[in-house]
Amino acid sequence: MSFEYNTELFEAIKALQVSLKESGNDKAAAIIADGYDCLNGLTDGWAQLMEALGKAKALYGVSLSSSQYEALAAIHACVKGVVCRA
Repeated sequence: MSFEYNTELFEAIKALQVSLKESGNDKAAAIIADGYDCLNGLTDGWAQLMEALGKAKALYGVSLSSSQYEALAAIHACVKGVVCRA
């Protein structure tokens, strides 16, 4: 999964949050939502989002479906790429 535009990335994050909530993984969805709320276009906001995605992956990765885990990993990798380029 790759994202050509930030809007695609943001839509994928929101879709993942919905999927997590629907599957009963509200805590992982909340961690991601908190990180997404930090996003302000500056590097520190992206870094906070990256940390939130990593935390959700570390804490709840084993309880996610394979498609949820793959989406989370792809989003995390994309956000990490943004942070590391800055």
